[in-house]
Amino acid sequence: DDVEYATAGTPIVGTGGVQIKGLCVNGWATTSAIGISLAGNNHWVTQCYIGTNAQGLAAVPNDTGVSITGNYTIIGTNVDGSNDANEGNLISSNTDQGISCGASQSLRIAGNLIGVAVSGKTALPGQQVGIEVTRFAADLLIGGPRGAASNTISGNTANGVQFNTYSSSATYPASAPRISGNMIGTDLKGTAAIPNG
Repeated sequence: DDVEYATAGTPIVGTGGVQIKGLCVNGWATTSAIGISLAGNNHWVTQCYIGTNAQGLAAVPNDTGVSITGNYTIIGTNVDGSNDANEGNLISSNTDQGISCGASQSLRIAGNLIGVAVSGKTALPGQQVGIEVTRFAADLLIGGPRGAASNTISGNTANGVQFNTYSSSATYPASAPRISGNMIGTDLKGTAAIPNG
């Protein structure tokens, strides 16, 4: 397990098999600074507040919240049926993206609050894009079939989920990105509008 701290504008760098749990990662707001950068394989980021204060009520932005270029990574709950509802992250108020996905495979983004305050009822403004996929990410799942897997992706100033470059499902029929079971542009319960840009 390899973790480095405070390297060149990125406070946490995971290079292989890292679990990052229960941290408040904020204030790295200079251009291109990243709160958590994940290369290598087999990471899990859970129960963190990224881009907010420790109460999840005020913005203390990073430029990008989480950047993923490795494989087999979970952001949020692992949906194993144990404590799933409490394994998500709060990823809000980062200047650019909440989560940036590069050319990776087997990524799961589940059970997170992205762009809203910790209550899931109000926006925590400032973040441009909730989840940005910058290159084709094979077997990317945003959300999932169970209730605890649902992300709330709302209150971002541009797009909730944005694909910049991707290959068609006709080319990759078994591994095209999937978005399922999320609240996008609403509150946590899906009962009130919290629009993305």
